[in-house]
Amino acid sequence: MNVRKAIDDDAGPIADIYNQAINDPDYISAQDLVPVTPENRRAWLADPRISVFVLEAHDRQIAGWSVIVPFAFRPQFDNTAQSAVFMDRRFRSGLGGVILFLHAVRTAYGLGYRRMINFVHANNTPSVRATQRLFQGPTLTIKNAVFFRGRWDDELVFCRELNASEDPVLERYFQRFVNRGRPDPGGS
Repeated sequence: MNVRKAIDDDAGPIADIYNQAINDPDYISAQDLVPVTPENRRAWLADPRISVFVLEAHDRQIAGWSVIVPFAFRPQFDNTAQSAVFMDRRFRSGLGGVILFLHAVRTAYGLGYRRMINFVHANNTPSVRATQRLFQGPTLTIKNAVFFRGRWDDELVFCRELNASEDPVLERYFQRFVNRGRPDPGGS
């Protein structure tokens, strides 16, 4: 498995993976209701304020992607990042999401961010579980914040300080999942 910066040629697979999240009734992650296009993702990839990374499977297939963006795109939040991770449905049962998430946390500090915020639908149990482990939260629950797929859902907001010296929880996860032979997110 390899995490690398996304390039223009990745726009198609990135759009496909995001659209899976939009169209899959069992996957409650995407915030958009209308599918995105590769052209839309190319423009997004060209924005210097947005950092996108892909996780390549052993066959160089894009297994998932992560994004780091400035929170709210307002100057008073310049040191606060927002992140998200999306996995291709074929790779969701493995560790790829954890690998991308840990990479995003470490990379955000190097980009000058000092805290990271994540928004997670309360009914997205796998993402809530993973985020709780790394963020020790949630910091805020917004009741009935999102009307999604015909029902109201709570939105959980997680916040984590980013430090030059890694905290023991993050370091333990990084050593276990990223540095140790890069496990296959597909489980094979």
